[in-house]
Amino acid sequence: MTDERWLRDALRRAASEAPARDRAGAALALVTRRRRQRVVAVSCTAAVAVVAAAVVTGGGAATTGLEPVATAPATTTAPEPTASPVTTPSPERSETPSPATASPTGRPAATPSTTTAPVAPPERSPAPSSPAPAPAFDVYFLVDATGSMHPHDATMRTAVTDVAERLGEVTTLRHGFATFRDIVVNEDGTQYGDPVYERIAAVRANGGRLPKLDYGGGGDDPEAHTVGLRSAIGRADAPWTDGKTPAGFGEDANRIVVLVTNAEVNRGDQHPTIAETVADLNAAGVAVATLLLPPVANDDTVRSDMAEFAEGTGAVAARDADCDGDGRIDLRRGDPLVCDVNSSGGYAGFADALVARFRTAS
Repeated sequence: MTDERWLRDALRRAASEAPARDRAGAALALVTRRRRQRVVAVSCTAAVAVVAAAVVTGGGAATTGLEPVATAPATTTAPEPTASPVTTPSPERSETPSPATASPTGRPAATPSTTTAPVAPPERSPAPSSPAPAPAFDVYFLVDATGSMHPHDATMRTAVTDVAERLGEVTTLRHGFATFRDIVVNEDGTQYGDPVYERIAAVRANGGRLPKLDYGGGGDDPEAHTVGLRSAIGRADAPWTDGKTPAGFGEDANRIVVLVTNAEVNRGDQHPTIAETVADLNAAGVAVATLLLPPVANDDTVRSDMAEFAEGTGAVAARDADCDGDGRIDLRRGDPLVCDVNSSGGYAGFADALVARFRTAS
């Protein structure tokens, strides 16, 4: 009987007779005894491999709870190839998974993916902003209410209404009204007649129309324009005005006083000068234009006084203008905004001249 056949028969008998946990030990004992009998040929290496396979998989008998089998020392009688001891793996230990094929959970490990850094979207250019709305036009009609203006009441109202309506069509308009007269002093030093300055309505949206006026209180031809203008910007000219009823101009608006008069400026001792008044107006950011009714006297002086207010506060024509709509040029570019008012005209052209000047400036 060949060694290989003898070994197989012996292993079968040992496997059928020994408990499952002793099978590996029995197999090892048989191998050891056979080695003592004779020198195993090189072919024993293959036989031991067969034994290992039989022990691990034979009959499906291996169950949980197997313990590692200690390897008995081999006794050799002659030099021979060393057989590898057979060790049954313990259920508490698992073979270390290959990093390339397994994960700690026993599942195949995912192949590391290459992470691509997120790409930030291109920055958007800010949307073009809408142009800022044009500043409002705050217009304060300061009307001469002395006796010489009474004959021109209807014409004056037409001119004021035309200008206000036209400005309301082409601008954001806020407007109000006030009157001025002159300083007339009694012998005892008290004020005679009506107040020198009187606010009728502060500047506001939908300012309405000029109410009926009670004319009088002039006394002589020159009037207190400077007192009225200073009062409109809140300057006190005691004892004639207290500065507590100004026009009420907005901070963000084109501020314009439209003087409506037919008289020259009173230069008496109790009146501020034109130069002083212009300085105060410029400090308040207020321009002065004039609707000029037929002068009661001293035509050239009246026009010169009104031109001094306009030029001193920057109220000059930005282009040629037809003030009364009669088809003729009344103002050339650079002229002071002083327009004559007569019974036959409409005065939208004066409003257009104001818009051309102050919208260009803003």
